[in-house]
Amino acid sequence: MAHTKKKLKEKNLDLIVANDVSSSKWGFDSEDNKVTLITSKEKVQSLPAMKKIDVAHKVLDAIVKAKDSSPHH
Repeated sequence: MAHTKKKLKEKNLDLIVANDVSSSKWGFDSEDNKVTLITSKEKVQSLPAMKKIDVAHKVLDAIVKAKDSSPHH
């Protein structure tokens, strides 16, 4: 997680998505994914394992929210 937070700051991002690949139950060769969303304000939201399409919807919601609160827009 420290690497992800470092990348967020170095690249001056509003949001980064960390994909959990620690289990064979989700990730590659699976219909599910487990991710953590981290904002530039260091708000961390760990999502439970869920279908990849549902992860995509959560990520899109987080992008809209981050964009609305970003000083860059």
